[in-house]
Amino acid sequence: PCGRETKDEDDYIDEAGALNVPVVTFDKDNDHTQRVAYIGTDQEFLGRTMARLLKQLRPEGGTFAIVGEKAGRVEGFTAEIMKDNGREDRAHWYPTAETIPHEGYMEGYIKSLEFFADQSPSAIVTFRQTPMKWENWTGFVDANRHKNITYIGVDSDDFQLQYLNQKYVHGLVGQSQWAIGDKLVKVLIQNITDGYLKQKIYPTNLIS
Repeated sequence: PCGRETKDEDDYIDEAGALNVPVVTFDKDNDHTQRVAYIGTDQEFLGRTMARLLKQLRPEGGTFAIVGEKAGRVEGFTAEIMKDNGREDRAHWYPTAETIPHEGYMEGYIKSLEFFADQSPSAIVTFRQTPMKWENWTGFVDANRHKNITYIGVDSDDFQLQYLNQKYVHGLVGQSQWAIGDKLVKVLIQNITDGYLKQKIYPTNLIS
């Protein structure tokens, strides 16, 4: 299973488990079911990796705005990006003075992007891929180029790599889909061969 959790999805996993059929989830964990393992992103580590990437791109520090919050990613990012704020010999990073408590589908992301862009932050960080799927993403970035905003995002679909090449996003952090599939097969084989798994969660490597 991959994507949003649903009651039906959980039921299918539990039914398989009751029949001794091993189920491994990926990308989105169903940890309250009878799945034998989960393969996917270490969300906090992904957030920290995004912060380190931003520091490399903007070593002078500045302000940041977050769009598309996701548990673990936000905590990892903010902890890493602001950890040196008490040191005079390091660049400092701060969230924008204003916040907009809105998450949701495309309309909400567009509202958040436009709201934050008006504040001219040093960086806008998107923790979900959806905001970049906005059909006017390139127009939005072009309209705000004079503000020198750095854009950091997640995943590495073809359209995002094209944006990266054309400077419509300045940095991406994602995971190798091939590596997920490879690890999934190996975990299933190990479970079938040994009859058990040494761990329940198998984090994937990141690429940036």
